[in-house]
Amino acid sequence: MAEIVECVPNFSEGRRKEVVDEIAKSIASVSGVRVLDAEMDPDHNRSVITFIGDRAGVAEAAFQGARTAVARIWTSSRSCRSSGSRWTIASP
Repeated sequence: MAEIVECVPNFSEGRRKEVVDEIAKSIASVSGVRVLDAEMDPDHNRSVITFIGDRAGVAEAAFQGARTAVARIWTSSRSCRSSGSRWTIASP
């Protein structure tokens, strides 16, 4: 029986459907990976994309989704600071 892995990352974009669609498309472009769902939450400006596939395919799809997110999501208006093992994200 083939191993199936599920990945459920969230992205800091929940208001621009075209950006979330582009992230989902980059994930789905990986051979053997299937996007099951993409949910957007505009109130919290987050989206969650659920996908499955074999271990190598899911790892590559997660990388492609992250690459697209980094290219398309502007987060320079936020600052991050570390407090031990916890990170705080604050708007200016």
